[in-house]
Amino acid sequence: MLSETLQVSRQTLRLAIAQLRNEGWLEVVGKRTLIQRRRSRPKAEVMSTRRIIFLSPHSLESLTTLGLFVYGELSRKLSPLGATI
Repeated sequence: MLSETLQVSRQTLRLAIAQLRNEGWLEVVGKRTLIQRRRSRPKAEVMSTRRIIFLSPHSLESLTTLGLFVYGELSRKLSPLGATI
């Protein structure tokens, strides 16, 4: 089961898939088939959208020290590029 592989709840996975579907990144065919869609977007839109989603089976408040370190490092290294987590 994908939710077990990713170590997230089924509800979290459903919400993530719904968001990817709404943004045009996935197409759902039937109940069990996801198709990655290639979107062609104007270059300006690609360059202005720099949002990174940090998926974790735990809330940010309950991350381990290592998890917080990884989150902080990602944030620190992506910030100069204009990306947010």
